Amino acid sequence: MAYFNEFAFEKGGKFYKTIGIQHFKKFVPFGDYFFRLIRVLRPGISMVAQKGGVQKEAASLVAFTVLIEAIHLLFFFVMVVLLIRTYVTSGKISTLNIALNLLINVLPILVQRYNRIRILRTFNLRLEDCFALPGKK
Repeated sequence: MAYFNEFAFEKGGKFYKTIGIQHFKKFVPFGDYFFRLIRVLRPGISMVAQKGGVQKEAASLVAFTVLIEAIHLLFFFVMVVLLIRTYVTSGKISTLNIALNLLINVLPILVQRYNRIRILRTFNLRLEDCFALPGKK
């Protein structure tokens, strides 16, 4: 679980600002433009947690970022293995596949890390708190 904690280079958010992750996150599923579209299509729907549920919602969102990041991480390694296999068998490096792996897996991993760090800081949570069993802390 230590991998999902904040690394030293992520502290302060300067790294994410430098690479422009806040702009990329607008376009991903469940990103800024997705929620904007939902508000247009369903004007009555509320994206804000109901009374007393904000901390619980935040913990659920942190768990969701871990799940999505883990899935993208898995597929990142699958793509790396396929890229290596292609290089070994044909001697060719597929620039397109490398670019797609960055776009489809690496950037979403960075978005999930960026979001998780912001949620944990905003709600003064620890990652472990988001996975604690009810009644345990």
